[in-house]
Amino acid sequence: MVRMVPPTYNFLPIVLLLSSAVLLSISHPSRSRKAGMKSPIFLYRYFTGPNRYVIMNDIKLPQSVFPSSSRKGGVQPMKKYLSLFLSLLALCQLLTSCSPLKTPTETTPDAVSQTADDTGAVGADGETEGSEPVSKETDSAGTDGEKASQALPPLAPPPIAADSFPKIDGSTATLPISHALYRLVTGAGQREAEAAITHYKTSAAYWNLYDGEEYSPDLVIAYEPDEKMQALLTEPDCPLELRPIGRDALVFMANRSNPVHSLTREQIVAIYSGAMTNWAQTGGTDQEITAFQRPKGSGSQSLMDKLAMRGTPMAEAPTSYYISEMEGLLETVASYDNTGGALGYSVYYYARNMYQKPELRFMAVDGIEPSTETIRDGSYPYVNDFYAAVRKDAPAGSPARILFDWLTSDDGQALINGLGYVGIRDVERSFPPALAQETAAPSGVLTFPEGTVLLGDGNYLYGENGLAVFNSRMEQVTYLPQVSFASLSTFTEWDVSRPLILSDLNVPEDKIPRMGLYSLKKNRWLLEPDYLSITEDQDGYRLEKGVFDTSSQSWNCSYGRAGADGRLLSMGEPTGTRTFPDYFRGYPDNPAAFAEAYPELLSQYGASKQDVRYFYPISGGDTIPYLEIGTVNHYFRLDGTWLFDYDTSGFANRDDLYLDPMVIDDSTAILNVYSPEQGSFRHLYQDGTLIKTITPAPNQSLCGTGPHFYAVTAGNYIDIYTLDDQLCARFLQGFSRLD
Repeated sequence: MVRMVPPTYNFLPIVLLLSSAVLLSISHPSRSRKAGMKSPIFLYRYFTGPNRYVIMNDIKLPQSVFPSSSRKGGVQPMKKYLSLFLSLLALCQLLTSCSPLKTPTETTPDAVSQTADDTGAVGADGETEGSEPVSKETDSAGTDGEKASQALPPLAPPPIAADSFPKIDGSTATLPISHALYRLVTGAGQREAEAAITHYKTSAAYWNLYDGEEYSPDLVIAYEPDEKMQALLTEPDCPLELRPIGRDALVFMANRSNPVHSLTREQIVAIYSGAMTNWAQTGGTDQEITAFQRPKGSGSQSLMDKLAMRGTPMAEAPTSYYISEMEGLLETVASYDNTGGALGYSVYYYARNMYQKPELRFMAVDGIEPSTETIRDGSYPYVNDFYAAVRKDAPAGSPARILFDWLTSDDGQALINGLGYVGIRDVERSFPPALAQETAAPSGVLTFPEGTVLLGDGNYLYGENGLAVFNSRMEQVTYLPQVSFASLSTFTEWDVSRPLILSDLNVPEDKIPRMGLYSLKKNRWLLEPDYLSITEDQDGYRLEKGVFDTSSQSWNCSYGRAGADGRLLSMGEPTGTRTFPDYFRGYPDNPAAFAEAYPELLSQYGASKQDVRYFYPISGGDTIPYLEIGTVNHYFRLDGTWLFDYDTSGFANRDDLYLDPMVIDDSTAILNVYSPEQGSFRHLYQDGTLIKTITPAPNQSLCGTGPHFYAVTAGNYIDIYTLDDQLCARFLQGFSRLD
């Protein structure tokens, strides 16, 4: 950090002018006031600046110091000449030396956390609150103070061809390194790099590299491998070669309002083992410690067990205290700012660079705050290396070996430092302009009808059971934890006035989740989750309740109905068996039954029973009947309602053509098309009319479509687009958040 020393000024001309002004004002105080001449104090403020010092303006010089003139209305000659001489001399000095002298700088080693504000609050830009922003050029400046002022040498990219970039895998937290390497070598933009690179999490990356199969990566950039892999690394015939390229740390986050700024290592173990439960025991206020945890298998939990707990078991916490992904943990701790009682943990890079929250600050450990310097020199107690790994048989000169060696070179270390990590060495380089340029944030807005929201699968988005609800600007308006929505296809548009059929997953493992009807508009259950099954039909909802009799190994069930608004209309008596009354009769369940149920359709299209086909979607959803007449498929709902027609005559080899139809809502349907000659794309139909064909870009896959949006996966990310291809939101995929 570069600390600014107050500027040095040449005060001689100011002193001379003051002396001159004092002499003149004493000689004729009334005349100088009437002429508008400033008093000596105002003159001083004029030359030093109004904010340099606070000066009282009512100071009066005693008469004994400067006695008044004995000659009324006149000026004593000696004072007059002396004042004129001093004024001329002062003006000469002002012309040459009244500007500030060169401002010296003093460089301190504590670039991030040691600031004038000892609260350590982490601001939105990742810096400690109260400090000046620290640029890449000054973040790790040397003690001589000259490094920041010198032009940095340019970053030299790895010497490999763009078309030879190796397959890279690794940890979620090291994705920015892989993206930057891809951009340096290929010249790609950020979005293209994010789509081209996928990290399958720490353990999978090491094991895939270890296997050495065709699908295996060539290079891994990851945090510390699991214990089983570490044991294999000590064996002489282990095929992997690891090299540390940087350091990260386990950090603890607290509310900014919490008066406790530091915990000892012993206190942290006591808190998370359940022995210490009140902040008063740490020197804080008398309030309960709300200690949030990460689930087993996550990267930060592994660090917690290894670095902090060291064999001491963590206390069992309520289910709501387990946060499956890092962003959720930081968000939850931040939400406790009104009470200041929350505590959580993460890794330094993520908390400082990927998800800054102004309501949070780093908690010091044994009086040492986590920072670039304390992590690099190891003075912060919870430090851990991250690595690059290749197979030992990777030949010299291969792209993977070149990158492996480059990451520990000065240029590689400069890249790691410049991306916000803590490199093994403190090296800096100037980034190429294209790499330094920030990617524009998503700005698209979905054109939803009033009362419509977008539902997102919690597992797909966050790696946990739940349902996320977004408005048209893709702002999350609510989250329903521990529920599942059987009709949800990753993302689904939904009218908030329509009840949701949700399964309550917050039940013991030996119990079956029950269903209920939930209102997003009222934000409550309309029917509590007490039902074995709920099925929607054109008149409302069909209900089934049941109790399993363990002695007879049979169900004792009752059946009823709810209206379209979710109100319970009837509930029958238990039947003693699991049977389905007439209103549970389904639609035709095979092609022959469909032909018998709708003979007018076959007559309209000139079709026979042999022309009826059924498509059974692998991923769930409604069965789609269709008539295959020549090269045209006519698709219907099970109730005989026409959906759309599709002509396959444009494909040379129809035998290899794969068609996957799906009903979205009452007026919307999609058709996924794959052919070896034309690739994959999706048709979107509304009321039978084709309104858009969506063709994913290279390294993208479609994962959701609705009347007003489509979603694609790109590397480790999920992108939400409007139908005119405006990016609305980007999420890190749920599986990646569990690393």
